[in-house]
Amino acid sequence: MVVDPVEVPCETFEQIGQDQETATLVGAEESEAETEVIHQNVVHLGVEYQNDIGLWKNITNEMQDFWCTRDPNECQHFECDFSASSRQYDDSKKIFSQSMFFRKHISGGKIKREWLMYSPSTGKVYCFP
Repeated sequence: MVVDPVEVPCETFEQIGQDQETATLVGAEESEAETEVIHQNVVHLGVEYQNDIGLWKNITNEMQDFWCTRDPNECQHFECDFSASSRQYDDSKKIFSQSMFFRKHISGGKIKREWLMYSPSTGKVYCFP
């Protein structure tokens, strides 16, 4: 299957396993052998293994298992330009922001919502897994 890359306005957007350099960066804590196996397995699998959750059409068990073993930060796009999320309503304009990745605990601390994913291609937020 041939997948055309999708251009989105986000510097952190990348296809996991697109090339050896990407595989090494994403799998920095893994050994070189493990990184190579991931690279070989993922490079041929397609759009669902890109880190933009908005591109995933049908979430298979295999795909869910793959992403559940990864760091959630790979799909969150925390440092993105969120302008694609802008929505105009009758009398107001809403836009997603970094602060929405956190909730305030009763003790006053901030807790990161690891399950919240932003898609730069759709401008929407998703829950995962």
